[in-house]
Amino acid sequence: MLRLILRGASALVATLALAGTASATEMLTNGGFESGNFTGWTQFGAVGQTNINAADALTGSFGARFSPNAIGGIFQDITTVAGQAYRLTFDLRHLANLRAPNNSFSVSFDGVVLGSSLNVGTTGPTTTFDYSPIATGLISQLRFSFKDARDAPANRFSLDDVSLTSITSLPEPQSWFMLTIGFGLIGFAVRRSRSSFPSVSA
Repeated sequence: MLRLILRGASALVATLALAGTASATEMLTNGGFESGNFTGWTQFGAVGQTNINAADALTGSFGARFSPNAIGGIFQDITTVAGQAYRLTFDLRHLANLRAPNNSFSVSFDGVVLGSSLNVGTTGPTTTFDYSPIATGLISQLRFSFKDARDAPANRFSLDDVSLTSITSLPEPQSWFMLTIGFGLIGFAVRRSRSSFPSVSA
């Protein structure tokens, strides 16, 4: 009986611990561009043919369009922990016309280029990118850079569903509370089992 109680209580504690560590908080503002504008982001460089609209939505109602003739894009500065690993995901698509492509794209985190492309054609419908960058300081900048020397309005990058979360996170307060209860149950089961055995006199 004691073994069953301990096994059940241990399973409860393990489940709660995993539930706590699995929780992740979104660190970006307006990563899906569902505000209909660049709220939370800062634009830089060339901004021609750069906007938020429904035609570039890869999911949801809005997506971001980038088709500048020179390098331009968006960035966010995020509060991070030095040495902490993060998970960055986003959806990207490039739509090209029939002429030779003349474009570039790069994404960087904390000054380190995570990925880039040069002179790509149509890449549809959607490509999901997944990176695990590590922060080196208290503030890390996530930056997307684009260039698309367009010969027609059809040439453009579409960006959507940008997400940044911490890969390892501590259990939330309610999880700590439940963990404490779980350990208490184990202790109670042990004490009760010991008291249930009859004493043996010499």
